[in-house]
Amino acid sequence: MFFSIPPTAIIIFVGTVVVAAGGVWATYKQAQLETELKENQKILDAKNEEIIKLNQQITVLSLHTIHMVTGGDSYMSILLGVNGSESISDMTLMHHGIFPIYDLNIKIFDVDNHRDIAVIPVGTIGSIQHIQYWPVQHRLDFDMRGKTSQRINILFYAQNGTWYQQNIYKKVNDKWTLATRVVFPDRNFDHKEENIVYKNISRDFPIAETDIEWN
Repeated sequence: MFFSIPPTAIIIFVGTVVVAAGGVWATYKQAQLETELKENQKILDAKNEEIIKLNQQITVLSLHTIHMVTGGDSYMSILLGVNGSESISDMTLMHHGIFPIYDLNIKIFDVDNHRDIAVIPVGTIGSIQHIQYWPVQHRLDFDMRGKTSQRINILFYAQNGTWYQQNIYKKVNDKWTLATRVVFPDRNFDHKEENIVYKNISRDFPIAETDIEWN
């Protein structure tokens, strides 16, 4: 005896199978799509990171180029040699930084007597070789005879700003000792006191560093 299956049941069965198969296929395609999206996002993130690094490199190179033209944060200090105990004569510039300095002019001022000692147009100084010491073709012949102390300020004017150096000379046992510092009054350096970028005090300077009256 054979059972006959109603056509309606067959249709329902086939429809159920088709729907189930469609659900499985849709789930598979959804998973495949999500995997592709994740891979694409990884590629996109890697490309974005590469672009960010390239932009950073371009920024650094651009700033370096600008600083090469303007002087950047480079500056000069000056070494004034005392000839025995008689006079300050020879001058040597000391280059701090890696960028050349343009249109440099120097004004040397006698603080004790409130008068200019010399005004020296130096011009461009420094190079890509980063030479630290540069002679100045100028002699001061500033008389130190009969003195036991002397204050001299050096003002620097250049394309990348202005700054000054303070020199305090003290005679100890017929020899001159020196306390010197370089100050940038208008730059935001990360220093605790008055934007001081350079300081050097002789070992035998007769005044303790904390007691030196610079101004």
